[in-house]
Amino acid sequence: WERSSVGTVIDTRIAPCECSPVGGVNHGRAPERADGAHGVVTLVRVPSMPPVRVLIVGGGASGVLTAARIMDATHARPARVTLVEEGGRLAAGVAYGTEDAAHLLNVRASGMSADPSDPDGLVRWIAARGQDDPDTFVARRDFRDYLLEHLDRAVAAAPPAEPAVRTARVDHVEVPADRT
Repeated sequence: WERSSVGTVIDTRIAPCECSPVGGVNHGRAPERADGAHGVVTLVRVPSMPPVRVLIVGGGASGVLTAARIMDATHARPARVTLVEEGGRLAAGVAYGTEDAAHLLNVRASGMSADPSDPDGLVRWIAARGQDDPDTFVARRDFRDYLLEHLDRAVAAAPPAEPAVRTARVDHVEVPADRT
């Protein structure tokens, strides 16, 4: 840990690149600027910065993956992510809400991952549970558990965060005048 004039240095890493084809992620390469130069950024925690506040309506697979990605992306700032899920069970929407082990994914494990930068994540997850075949079709309920563990890891790795799950139905969202 080093001290900077702005705050506490928390990490030095390859910077995301706007020219990247996938959501600003440059897959481990140093970012290329318009002038062809590459660089590394230093992330700094600035104590006076308020947390990033995000409301995600819908706690199915997409909501869980969005929350995990936000937690991953807020490196230097804490995040207050609220998932609103009417049913109260995360990652258990129509696709993955089943408890029937015979309901399988329609894509092999080797073709699924919660994190595009880690395409073998699901394969490693099932291997740790005794399933060594990357070409297997995983039960949908097991994929739900994998998604929930992915979210748990993202929350644990994030700066102090305030994730919350609310059981409610959202019919209207109003942004206050001060946009907080």
